[in-house]
Amino acid sequence: GRCDFHGSFYELDNCELLPRGPRPAGPPLMVGSEGPRMLAITLPHVDSWNAWYAWFGNSLDGYLPLRDRIDAACRSAGRDPAEIERTVALEVAFEGALGEETGDLRRPATDALSSEPGALAATLRDFADAGVAHVQLVLDPITLDTINALEPMLALLDGPERGGR
Repeated sequence: GRCDFHGSFYELDNCELLPRGPRPAGPPLMVGSEGPRMLAITLPHVDSWNAWYAWFGNSLDGYLPLRDRIDAACRSAGRDPAEIERTVALEVAFEGALGEETGDLRRPATDALSSEPGALAATLRDFADAGVAHVQLVLDPITLDTINALEPMLALLDGPERGGR
């Protein structure tokens, strides 16, 4: 939990160690699959499930039926769906987006979410309201400028009307 360190360049007294050490149950496990066989093998053991945007058309309307299939797979595996955290990867298009190549499929940039801050914040809230606990944003293109361009959207999500969520 805490330590002292006295080295050549730094000294730390009563320093709190975060994150904490190993969990008794081991590290949290996540599966990123929609395949029935892989889900049957992994769902009895995982803490979370991740969906890739290409699996559900990068939209909430596409995600909801997939989530329902995963809920059914959880029950078939003997797990309460509420025990497994839901996460998604969403593709976001910025100026100069080229689309993403996924295996043999080329996904047009027009299928990606808008990078407009208000629209993107609303989309992320909708996914949160649907039970998604964590989102990974796949930026197209991924540059320092596009990462910095997320700041206004993050400010909207941190706003007091949403309780900083």
